Amino acid sequence: MKTKNIITSLASSLALITLATSTAYAVTADNVVCDQCVGTSDLANGAVVKAKIKNGAITTLKIKQGAVKTGRIADSAVTSAKIADGTVTSADIANGQVLNVDIGNGQVNSIKITDNSVTSADIANGNVLNVDLGTNSVNSIKIQDNTVTGADILNSTITGSDIATGTITGSDVASNSIPSTDISNEAGVEYVNTSGLGIVYSISTTWSVIRSIALTLPTSGYVTCIAMGVADWDQSTLDGDVALGWDDASGTVAPNSYNQAGVDPTGDVDTRIPLSAMYTFFSSAGTKTYYLKSRSTSGTATSFDYQFHGASCMFFPTRY
Repeated sequence: MKTKNIITSLASSLALITLATSTAYAVTADNVVCDQCVGTSDLANGAVVKAKIKNGAITTLKIKQGAVKTGRIADSAVTSAKIADGTVTSADIANGQVLNVDIGNGQVNSIKITDNSVTSADIANGNVLNVDLGTNSVNSIKIQDNTVTGADILNSTITGSDIATGTITGSDVASNSIPSTDISNEAGVEYVNTSGLGIVYSISTTWSVIRSIALTLPTSGYVTCIAMGVADWDQSTLDGDVALGWDDASGTVAPNSYNQAGVDPTGDVDTRIPLSAMYTFFSSAGTKTYYLKSRSTSGTATSFDYQFHGASCMFFPTRY
């Protein structure tokens, strides 16, 4: 291969000839091949255009660092393999461009989720478990009406403060399940019974107590007292009347009301007439005593007596 020296020699010879003849000639060199004949200094700035560059001739070493700008890169030309690991930051990603398929399973933890941004629509049905709920985080508003059953309630955990006033009805209570010790202000009774013809009491002309019954009332309420017996005229002189009534005070004070019985003097000897008494008191809470009183209202007291058959006093916390 001919070298640059040959070209130089030819150029020198032509120059001498030109000088000798004083005539200018244009000489064209044919079939001249050389490497590195044209250096960087021989090229004017901007003289090498794209068409002069052989495909694949520009390597990484030919490109100045930082010289490749966004506008020089074709769309979709940068693949994952071209990006250094760990170099893509949030600022490099357009808003809304990270989709579900771009996120690996289990990669989003609580720290990655903005507080108060997860709604019901974001949670698959049936995926909130007991371990996901904070203590005391489920209140009444979170529980659907009529969905709590007996199986959901721990035994012996419902107290009086958990039950709204007036919400338990008879249908909510099992038969024979409430003992008397659990009943507040329940009705009650105290009584006196006799056998045979009863107990005979003599009658005086003043009010006197023939029986008394005491009750301990759990609260204020109503006490109804009832007594039954027979007024007996057993003398030949059939005169006089006998009275019977209840009172809440002892002594000779007349009762609030009373019943009275008498016989016709022309009647049969040994006459017996049923005589009863009943009265309802309103009393305050505590131990109260109620007195059955009798007296003769006319006639001779010794001409009759009272055969007591029985009595009872009953407490009722309410009236209808």
